[in-house]
Amino acid sequence: ILVYWHMARNIVGVIIGIFVAGIIIWSIQSINLRLYPIPVGLDTTDMEAMEEFSKSLPAGAFITVLLSHLLGALGGAWVGCIVADRYFLKISMIIAAFLLVMGIINLLMLPHPVWFMVADIPSYTIGAWIGYKLYKSTSKS
Repeated sequence: ILVYWHMARNIVGVIIGIFVAGIIIWSIQSINLRLYPIPVGLDTTDMEAMEEFSKSLPAGAFITVLLSHLLGALGGAWVGCIVADRYFLKISMIIAAFLLVMGIINLLMLPHPVWFMVADIPSYTIGAWIGYKLYKSTSKS
């Protein structure tokens, strides 16, 4: 039964870590949308219109999104490690992998500058690794 308890805590750690990462990413990007709102009447299903809108955004809008991904992965991994019982680096990297897959889907669906795509891909792993290191530096385990 103890084995199942450890496994359950690790699974719950991953789930809660992903949830926390999503909340952090959503929160930061909500602020970004207030700073750089989508124009009224823009059809967000029209990829050409979205590409034109994307091209009109300043670099700061993309840097904020990049920061949200990094901080989301960091916070998610840190909380995931707090909840988990063991295998903290693996827990962190599972959270990073989930976020990376979601990020790649987003990059494929919506237009982004090349520099952003190059910087965004490693941001999830870097953020999760920092979250893991933060956990290890502050925990007794």
